[in-house]
Amino acid sequence: MKSLLLIVVLSLLAVGYARDQEAELAIRGGKKACPKGWVENGNQCYYILPETKEAFVRGLYLCNQLGATLPIIKSAEQNAFLLSLMEGKDDPRLGMIAPNNNNVFEWLDGTAVADTFSAWNTGEPNGPGSENCGHLYVSGSAKGKWNDDPCSHPRVIVCQMEKK
Repeated sequence: MKSLLLIVVLSLLAVGYARDQEAELAIRGGKKACPKGWVENGNQCYYILPETKEAFVRGLYLCNQLGATLPIIKSAEQNAFLLSLMEGKDDPRLGMIAPNNNNVFEWLDGTAVADTFSAWNTGEPNGPGSENCGHLYVSGSAKGKWNDDPCSHPRVIVCQMEKK
């Protein structure tokens, strides 16, 4: 019941949030910026969904409701930024997936992970067929590295969007 209530509340907040963003853009005179409550890094904005851990599909849905996606990391700087943003929190879900169950990962924008920056932990990815999503380690000996894991495994959800 609490989960359903949280989903309803987040959905209602997303609708009001989109209206607030449009009004805020008008106030700024068209200058691109991050929405209120989001953290800026370069031309990207990040928002950690409060007090929730979700599976990949649910996390992506929640980010889409905010006009965003899960984090797409294409540089060491972006990886370091996300790591610093997650200080003191649990591992976040990344916006990558192996759509063919074969350890060949793609970012949600369709770019092959192998064609961009990569921070796989030693021996990863290693779970073809069963581990088709990824997350960022934020502590321990693998801090700052990526791991493949089951898409159904709940992770902290961080949303990412370009400045608007």
